[in-house]
Amino acid sequence: MLVSAVLRLSDINALVPVDLANGDLLGRKSRPLTFDECFDLAMLQSEIILANEDADTMAKRVEAWLSFVLDQGSQYDKGDEGTAVSVRMLEMQRHVYKRRGCDCTVQDIRAENQWKIRYPNITVPPRDTRCNIAQPKPCKTELYVTPTGRKAFNLMCSGGDVTSLGGRFKNSEHRGSVCRFNHNNDPRLFLAPAKEEEINTAEPYMIRIHDFISDHDIEQFKMLGIPILKPGKITTDNKRVVDYHRRVSAAEELTDYHHTLPLVKKLRSRFEAVSGLNVNTETAEPINLFNYGHSGFIYFHTDYLVNRTEEENNRMATIIVYANDVDGGETLFPLINTKVEPIKGTAFLFYHKKRSGENEVHSLHGACPVLTGEKIILREHVNTFGQEFKRPCLQDTSL
Repeated sequence: MLVSAVLRLSDINALVPVDLANGDLLGRKSRPLTFDECFDLAMLQSEIILANEDADTMAKRVEAWLSFVLDQGSQYDKGDEGTAVSVRMLEMQRHVYKRRGCDCTVQDIRAENQWKIRYPNITVPPRDTRCNIAQPKPCKTELYVTPTGRKAFNLMCSGGDVTSLGGRFKNSEHRGSVCRFNHNNDPRLFLAPAKEEEINTAEPYMIRIHDFISDHDIEQFKMLGIPILKPGKITTDNKRVVDYHRRVSAAEELTDYHHTLPLVKKLRSRFEAVSGLNVNTETAEPINLFNYGHSGFIYFHTDYLVNRTEEENNRMATIIVYANDVDGGETLFPLINTKVEPIKGTAFLFYHKKRSGENEVHSLHGACPVLTGEKIILREHVNTFGQEFKRPCLQDTSL
């Protein structure tokens, strides 16, 4: 887990091995790494590349680590380790080329010849299959190309401007600029109105509610959910896991028993008051508690279920409650260039269905890796069925 965390943070933030080896993580200081630790880190990272096709585009980051260890090994007279690292580098290159259908191509042979020139005293490890050196064909696949979605994810998490990528990535035309006290015409808020910060007024509508939950209730929820956490997953309509590597977290769905507890009933009553929606066991999914540890993240996804028609029940809104302050872990909306920082005690509400019943594609979102510490959240999905009188349908597709 730690090795993949370093690789993930290196890829997102373009970290330089020498800085990490010196204990510098984006300005956050820790003790320097020893040569043996750097060696183990580089070799274990290369094993991730060898075992995971999705990680091919991060191979250049691992090559940088392997090269750094080679340079360090020459200083510390670590000949055996240097040989192991250089051989692993060639094996990793070959593996990436082969997975992309480019083994024994012009580029593959050229990379191997360059390796031979750089390491003339090391025996070339044998290939799985022999290559026709006389007539190698060019590789037609671009290697090490980062997909646009991950470029956007990495750019936003490292503080860049996603609109520089062009295309669908634009600034919001409905940026919020209002903070207000709002009782929402609900008696539960007459004496203590919600402290609302408007983030986006439409496409999608997004607000943050400050001082939503007390520190005492946060600790109660931690005691309730953390002991039963399991690895988090992204699933489809039929609960099939689509890609474990798109989310790194621990999660637990509160049970029917939990939802009978006064603490959980109180939270859902608060959800209803601030959102104006029906939020109960009939109109919402069970509350989930998530713990994103060091480098924990979730890649871009939508909360609405894409395979359902407008006439079927679907997720309409999401409410996230942040249980602690955290370094990193921002929620990203790349199509409107919006980033929401986690603030302890706040709730964040956004819609992913329009009033017309259409999916709100601009609600595509993800969460950046946690840099230090952990991020703990509570999440509630509110469904469309049961909201007919709370949020009536409109023909205007922009709402």
